[in-house]
Amino acid sequence: KMDKDVEIEEVARLTAGLAGADLANIVNEAALLAGRKNKDEIQASDFLESVERQIAGLEKKSRRISEKEKNEMRLF
Repeated sequence: KMDKDVEIEEVARLTAGLAGADLANIVNEAALLAGRKNKDEIQASDFLESVERQIAGLEKKSRRISEKEKNEMRLF
């Protein structure tokens, strides 16, 4: 279920150019986020966080760069 205040046009603007699979992942992630917060409906904030996760990736918990990340950066 989606909250009545969600503006689907705004979600569309935020996701312009993404493939259908990406959009499906965003909707699924928004539903998971809402479920984790024990919400009955998916809210606009859930969609926004989901879009950010899809585009930018998960938020880093640590400012330290692991050896694996250092090695990956050396490839570029």
